[in-house]
Amino acid sequence: MEFYWILIITIMALVIFIVSFFAVVARHIRKSRFEIRSDGNPELKYFTAEDFENLSAESVEFPSDCGQILRGFIYRDKNCISPKGLIIWVHGFGAGHNAYTTEINTLAKAGYLVLGYDNTGCVLSDGNSMRGLAQGAIDVAYAVRFVANDDRLMEYKRFLVGHSWGGYSAMNIFSFDEKIDGVVAMCGFENAAGVVTDMSRRYFGLFAHLIGFFIKLNLRKRFGKVADLNSSTSLRKSNVPVLLLYGEQDGVVPFSTNGKKIIERTVACKNIRSIRYPLKGHSVYLTSDAERYTKEVLAKTSLTQLQKLSAAQRKEFFASIDYDLITREDESVMRTIIEFLDKIL
Repeated sequence: MEFYWILIITIMALVIFIVSFFAVVARHIRKSRFEIRSDGNPELKYFTAEDFENLSAESVEFPSDCGQILRGFIYRDKNCISPKGLIIWVHGFGAGHNAYTTEINTLAKAGYLVLGYDNTGCVLSDGNSMRGLAQGAIDVAYAVRFVANDDRLMEYKRFLVGHSWGGYSAMNIFSFDEKIDGVVAMCGFENAAGVVTDMSRRYFGLFAHLIGFFIKLNLRKRFGKVADLNSSTSLRKSNVPVLLLYGEQDGVVPFSTNGKKIIERTVACKNIRSIRYPLKGHSVYLTSDAERYTKEVLAKTSLTQLQKLSAAQRKEFFASIDYDLITREDESVMRTIIEFLDKIL
């Protein structure tokens, strides 16, 4: 009998240790990945309006949920006299909207005004940290509210175009009381805690679900019901045209647990169109060559790799990056997006 008690106590102690260990891991992930500012890599070149021949940029700012100021620009093509509508560009994780200036320029050339802004805790905007992935959905709701009440912008039909974290944020606009006329979401994930579970799985296997559980608890404490936003649930509330674009080879936001499920769960919604690209990865708007090159560059800019380089070697490496190739758009994908928006108009 004593042996069984020892066994039970040992098992309980082991369970407590495992749970406590992964609670600490989840806290570390939260602190090191989300409770920091995201200002991009200062050694990388991010294009601005000045890098494009006819692209103009007018600075704007507006408040988000806690009064923090979000900043960005209204972009337009200088040759465009009567814009077709207004696109709110919703950026992904890592840097701010300037990581997508090539795409913003393409949409501006197609006749749209484009509001590109930075989320809380990112680049131009206020905030000591990004606070968590759910904050992106809150920020986009405030961006839509800003546009709806701005005398210069309220007359235009308004659309959301988002990638990755921005795709998640854009899809979840339908869980907020804001009016939008159409959404394009590229490689967005299903929910905030779930994508952290996905990213942890490659290191922790099935224990990644424990990490996701603790991340979700923290999100609920911080964001309340917004923490439980599910992209597919939000999309089923939509009554405007939605275009979903996914790369089936996505290694950042795994397609099998995100895009595939979102498409399956919204297949009955006649207003939602989805396109799957079997050979594309996370950046579906880029050419295949650009995607491959981007992965190579990102691998070489990891902290582990950069620590192996001297200051001179580091400077030489960043100067050698082919910025034309790393931002080369897939014209077919961009044309699909523009035609989708034009059709709504």
